[in-house]
Amino acid sequence: MTKPVLTFHGLALASEDFDPNKPHTYCRICGAIFQHSNIKIRKRWSHGHADRHSEAEHVSLAKSGMWLTPAAQYRLAAYGVIDIVSAVTNEESEAALKEAPKVQE
Repeated sequence: MTKPVLTFHGLALASEDFDPNKPHTYCRICGAIFQHSNIKIRKRWSHGHADRHSEAEHVSLAKSGMWLTPAAQYRLAAYGVIDIVSAVTNEESEAALKEAPKVQE
């Protein structure tokens, strides 16, 4: 049985258990990331996690035209999830990407 691996660790450094080639889901608002082989479990995590954010945060992201908030951009970059358009068109998102921790090899 595959155990769920919550790979978000404060600074978004990728966990040794995280495999970017395996199914995962992430939060576009805060950058939390969750990996599990079962899509129903990933969807349940995603919906449950979305409820942690306010309606205003969801609306703000939708109105921004960005795929990720700068906070999510910062945290998800180490996992290879990068919003290139926002990094080019939004100074805060660009700075978040430049300052994001890199994966340790």
